[in-house]
Amino acid sequence: MKKGYLFILLVSVIITGCSSIYTVKDFSSKKNFYDDFNKFARNKNLKVTLTNDSTFAVEGKTRITNDSLLMQMNIQKEVIIKRDEVKDIKYYGKDMSKLSAIIILKDGTTAKAKNLNILADSSISIAVSKSFYKSLPLGKIKKISYKNLWFTLPLGFLIGTAVGTGIGGAISSYDAHHNMGSAAVKNEYLLPLIYGALLGMVSGSVASWIIGHNYIYEFNP
Repeated sequence: MKKGYLFILLVSVIITGCSSIYTVKDFSSKKNFYDDFNKFARNKNLKVTLTNDSTFAVEGKTRITNDSLLMQMNIQKEVIIKRDEVKDIKYYGKDMSKLSAIIILKDGTTAKAKNLNILADSSISIAVSKSFYKSLPLGKIKKISYKNLWFTLPLGFLIGTAVGTGIGGAISSYDAHHNMGSAAVKNEYLLPLIYGALLGMVSGSVASWIIGHNYIYEFNP
């Protein structure tokens, strides 16, 4: 029985764990390849693999321009505002665990802050985000990938359920054939069928979600 369940998981993993790979050869021109990537990469978190096989993640706007990958990088740093520099603080929002406010300074400038924190000396700590763009030549990039965790979930659900039902049915049929008994006992032979279907459904869905579907754009395979 346990071997059957492991087989369900294995089949689900093998079938649902797939990738879509794109290279410049799949397009009529390099420009079309770049345009397709730019359209796909919009507002996605990507994994960039360099030609030396080192990797890093990019969260934010990413696009190809002039044979280079233009990436929006975000950094966050803490800024301390002394209490005597503040004229007024206008709080807003409903989440009291993460205070948000508009801070009006005595010099007339204002700052909109999230995750505001009042320190022991009454000074104010705010997290300030700053965005900047970094360019990387495509000649240094091996591939860029994106994993969609939800794409294969329906397929994993269906395959897992089908395989689990099949194995459960086979076990139930074997038991019924070799252990003829009362109707009450025979009803128990439905349990492998039900358990097989349920476990197959769960294992197939979980495995497909974990593996996901990888979209890979290869620049220097």
